[in-house]
Formats: sequence, C-alpha cells, structure tokens
Amino acid sequence: MIKRIFPLFFVLAACGSGEKTPFCQCMKAGDELNAYSATILEKDEITKEEESKMNELKAKADKLCKDYETMSGEKMLQLREDCTEMNAKDEALHIVED
Repeated sequence: MIKRIFPLFFVLAACGSGEKTPFCQCMKAGDELNAYSATILEKDEITKEEESKMNELKAKADKLCKDYETMSGEKMLQLREDCTEMNAKDEALHIVED
C-alpha cells in the first residue's frame, strides 16, 4: 500500500491547486492535507479539534483521489503537467483582467 501512496503524495505535493479536473481537485485536497500535517507535526501536542480536522482533510483527499491510487507514475506526471498548465493559464487570465 505504501508503494501506491508514495507516488500519489509526491505528485500532490509537487503540483498546483487547479480545480478544472477531478485529478486537480485530488491534488488540491492533497496539498491541503500536506500543509495542515506540516503545521501540526511541529507541535508537541495535538488537540482533538486538530485531530478532527486532520481526519476530515484525509477523508476528503481519500475520496477525491481514490481513482488514482493505482495509476502509473508516468500517467500521474502527465495529469500533473495538465493541471499546472491550466493553473498557469488561469493566472495569466487573472493578470490580464486586473
């Protein structure tokens, strides 16, 4: 199981947070989970509220990413690039609109 999860978290951590596709939504959820995990891992104690939020974020990421758990690393990298490109285009549009 760890062999399947490691590539997924690698891709999630390495990509932007676009929401154009289900895969991009999965990555955004993974990014949120990773960021929150990093903040509470620095603490000596974790409160019940923090633990609850962590469980909610994990459940959200699990739900959004369930279709990608067994996907090849090559395919994940392609989807990651697609999300990155969509994010770049969205950011460019926001700059032009402002």
